Amino acid sequence: MKLHTWIKRTIAAAAACAMLAPACALLPADAAEVPDFSGLGAVGCLTEAQTCAAAESIYKALESHADVANLSTSTDAYVKAGTEQMDSLMNVFATVVGGYDAGVLTNKNSISLKMAYSPRRGNYISGIVIYYLVDDAVYSKTYNNMIDRLDAISAQVDPAWSDVEKALFLHEYIAVHYDYDTGYADYPTEDEEYLCHTVYGMFTRGKAVCEAYAWLYDLLLRREGIDSFMVCSTELGHAWNLVELDGEWAHVDITWDDCYQEHCGVVLHDSFLKSSDAMRETKHSGDDWVISTGTPVSEMNVTDRYNSGFWNGSRAAICRYQNQWLAIKPDSKAPAVGWFYLYDYDPATLTADCTEMLSLTLYWDVIGAPTYYTGTFISADAYGDVLYYSTPDSLMAYYDGEVYWQLDLTDEQLAGNRIYGMYIDGDTLYYALSASPSGAVTRCSVKLSDLPGITAPATEEPTEPEPATEPTEAPTEPETEPATEPTEPETEPTEAVTEPPTEPVTEPATEPETEPTEAPTEPETEPTEPPTEAPTEPEQGDLDGDGEITVTDVIFLQQYLLCLTPLTPEEAACADLMPDGTVDVFDLGLLKRMLLEKTS
Repeated sequence: MKLHTWIKRTIAAAAACAMLAPACALLPADAAEVPDFSGLGAVGCLTEAQTCAAAESIYKALESHADVANLSTSTDAYVKAGTEQMDSLMNVFATVVGGYDAGVLTNKNSISLKMAYSPRRGNYISGIVIYYLVDDAVYSKTYNNMIDRLDAISAQVDPAWSDVEKALFLHEYIAVHYDYDTGYADYPTEDEEYLCHTVYGMFTRGKAVCEAYAWLYDLLLRREGIDSFMVCSTELGHAWNLVELDGEWAHVDITWDDCYQEHCGVVLHDSFLKSSDAMRETKHSGDDWVISTGTPVSEMNVTDRYNSGFWNGSRAAICRYQNQWLAIKPDSKAPAVGWFYLYDYDPATLTADCTEMLSLTLYWDVIGAPTYYTGTFISADAYGDVLYYSTPDSLMAYYDGEVYWQLDLTDEQLAGNRIYGMYIDGDTLYYALSASPSGAVTRCSVKLSDLPGITAPATEEPTEPEPATEPTEAPTEPETEPATEPTEPETEPTEAVTEPPTEPVTEPATEPETEPTEAPTEPETEPTEPPTEAPTEPEQGDLDGDGEITVTDVIFLQQYLLCLTPLTPEEAACADLMPDGTVDVFDLGLLKRMLLEKTS
């Protein structure tokens, strides 16, 4: 992508001609109280006093929506004219604008400097001309809307959480609710392109690029009292964050962890609270990493203490459930198995007690081919005490050890889609329909009040389509190289041994120069051969032995698949409807079809 450097040095000719202009008028005496900027230290060639005075002047100007940040208010603010001084001031400006609410509608990539002259001082920088993203007529209303959006996100952060947990929640929130804009698709004109680098663009369009991801994360973290700086690598053409935790720093790159665009609920954790060495293992290359003040990352106290956090290995958004953190991870030996783990994090030891809540064995089939994608693509989110989660073709709810059916895809939807991700925002559940784990997405939504909820366990469900036949060999997802910015890496299944797909399988996307990707997944454990014909014995499906197939049998099998109820050998034989020697979700699909045909 085209990444704006820290400051697009647009020191216009008009600014140069202003060298003999008088100093700017002072800001009103009742300007807002400013933050303590002493922690910035000395930025570039500026002294600590000059840095602090400049930051205060910039902040006051932003708070009052002034056109110029006056640098002539005190002796400390005096900065002589020079290229090095200009660069240092620009870094201070970018840091203040990017880290505080007051700068949220400021174009931090386009500024001008005002020059002045006095016989005693000579040529000096008297002010910074500020450009805003919206017209004055709508500034106040737009600014208030932006602050309301930030407040709504911050309101979901529990003050009792540790800083690590706050950083995790905000990482998940941004990755789930916003998407990376590939090729400025949502910014169609050249005049609009710069907006995709801003929080304003992210809030109004729902999509943006890495600079906006990092800017929003900076703002939200500082609201929680957590220091954060944007990191930039011109060589890599990318931006991310450096976050301070207990006096040490760690990298966070939400953009690359959100590399499956629009697959809501799909979030990687390869670049969350990592050391510099760990980041390089995720293909963050380049030797020019600097934070927004211009300080090289190599001079920061970057730690590796968080490299092995409990979030590692989860490709679904981690949510808060029952006062713990719920993460879904694939089984190391059987990637189609998704384990639901509850983690109780202890900030004192940086460890988390883990509880296995349930597991699901689900297969995301390749549409039109007798094979399926490697891995588990379950997403989950909590609403109060109810945990909602997605399967390939339905939405389910889990409450107090019981499973409740919520929604099935329609036949029309199933013809070309499966569910790849979901999340809850307010009272609405959003889910992503796609033909593959990295294909184009149609985002759908349903009000939670329109779902059965926990008052109606799975009793009468819509007809479910015939489940896909299991292949003799599982496909693997090819690795793709990471890049300056992520694109949707196409996952290509391998052919089944029994017969090739009847329709061509989508080829992986052409690899750009450097693109991020998810960590490689382990190949799927090989399932057994599919049957040549379906069983016809009348006792098949009658798990409770009452002589007929009822809703009780369906619920019984669902509970088994959730590891809540064991099956005796006799019950397992009745439940193996394929039959292929394994009781799985395909048998459940057949059982529900048998019940519906019986009652229709």
